[in-house]
Amino acid sequence: MNNKGKILALIPALWTSLFDTIITIKGQSEEYWNGNLNMANEANPIGNFMMKNHVSGIFIICGIWLILIGVLGYYLPKKYARIFLLFVLIAHSFGAST
Repeated sequence: MNNKGKILALIPALWTSLFDTIITIKGQSEEYWNGNLNMANEANPIGNFMMKNHVSGIFIICGIWLILIGVLGYYLPKKYARIFLLFVLIAHSFGAST
């Protein structure tokens, strides 16, 4: 797969992950944004842990995750990259829908 093909393959997974993040951020209650971190509403245990420790936790973990998707999706062999990117697309589509 050439460089353009690798970058194009990343778009659906990155977009879905970003969409899921936006829905998660918008879905937080006013109490959470006012400092009651126990009101975090996130099903992913890692995201939930980060959100309950600091208000910016969701932004940090999502930034790291988006970078990791890009790096792994670009540098993994074609077969593994497709499986990984499909997993990300399905997982974040489900996450955004719930």
